[in-house]
Amino acid sequence: MSPSTTSTLPIPPTMRAWIRPSRGSPATVLKLSSAQPTPTVAADSTDILIRVSHSALQFSSEFMLQYLPGLPLLPPRIPELEFSGTVVAAGSRAPPELNVGAHVVAFHSLQAVILWGEGALAEYVRVPAAQAVRLPDEIDLVTASGMVGCGSTALKMVRTAAVGAGDRVLINGASSSVGSVLVQICKMKGATVVGVASGRNEELFVDYTAHALLPAYLKSQYGTEPFDAILDCAGVQALYTHSADYVKPAGMVINVGTLGGGTGATFRNWFVNTWCPTWLGGVPRRYIMFSTPPTTEAATIIARLIEEGKVRILVDSVWEMEDLVKAYAWIGTKRDYESIAGTRSKWTLRVRVDSLAFLAYVRGEGEDSSGGLGAEDDRGEAEEGLEDALTNLMSSVPLYQKPKALTRNAIDCEAA
Repeated sequence: MSPSTTSTLPIPPTMRAWIRPSRGSPATVLKLSSAQPTPTVAADSTDILIRVSHSALQFSSEFMLQYLPGLPLLPPRIPELEFSGTVVAAGSRAPPELNVGAHVVAFHSLQAVILWGEGALAEYVRVPAAQAVRLPDEIDLVTASGMVGCGSTALKMVRTAAVGAGDRVLINGASSSVGSVLVQICKMKGATVVGVASGRNEELFVDYTAHALLPAYLKSQYGTEPFDAILDCAGVQALYTHSADYVKPAGMVINVGTLGGGTGATFRNWFVNTWCPTWLGGVPRRYIMFSTPPTTEAATIIARLIEEGKVRILVDSVWEMEDLVKAYAWIGTKRDYESIAGTRSKWTLRVRVDSLAFLAYVRGEGEDSSGGLGAEDDRGEAEEGLEDALTNLMSSVPLYQKPKALTRNAIDCEAA
């Protein structure tokens, strides 16, 4: 490290990081390395070096692990995008608020992840200062670590739908990471929110497990008071197919989830939903689907909302660092649920990483494929505490009926 680089903390030459030399399933390609070179910061740069506290596992992680190949002549890829931590070194052109010792939330660009294999599951991460936001004292590093991805997506959905006072909004996947933030922002905007999810709180959500055909139920309950927008965090094609029955003619369906059947089916449904005219059988409602990379603007806005007490990010149960591969397996098995429309939607899992310890938080709603809430999951007391928190969080939101269960889980990894 250059002598002119700002740093007052000892930085080891090597670090621990999760790496994957090739593509494949998490169980076969992920390895915890204890000899990765620690990144350095050039003196005349805006870069900062962050000692990672927590890192969030994205919904798209499994896809990237399976399909992005290893990079020739480059070190093995490190997974994940967003994280929180403490600045330990900074280039001379980094802004003064990102000084050594500052607590920050930060993220990698998709370009850095895809082209250079950079990631967040490491003890130290270097990013440009433009990809980091200093955290106010009111926000802890655990809460901050996964707020950028879900916050960026939720903000874009609300803006695209132009949600405002008096609007009626249906949120599918309302207890997921994105959905729970959406509920709070839509409430803040003065909208009436109807949530579709799985949970124990009868006053909170429409229970997708209680109705043989969810679109038919929505038509019967909301056909005379249709929605201005459906914000779909899970990707249920039937919600759009039948949306003319319960969405206003000028309304829209915005989807950020996969549409069942994998990547090919999602692309096919997106193309038909977006471009098929009504005279060829298309649905007479506007359809929008997008993915949203994390942004500094979203991080700043969400941090302010959390600081002001308008948005809360809930955290879950705890896993060990060595169980990170099991956490990925959890996404593909226990985090699936059969939607009432006959499609399968996956939970979102967030893994947060401590610089000496890895923490992972599952954010989502779901049941096992048998239709019950993962009976093998024995984290009952932790779940009940989270459900109480969610009940308190949403108690004043005008939601309808309920889901069967809400679970939240996390990974906590002690240093070896």
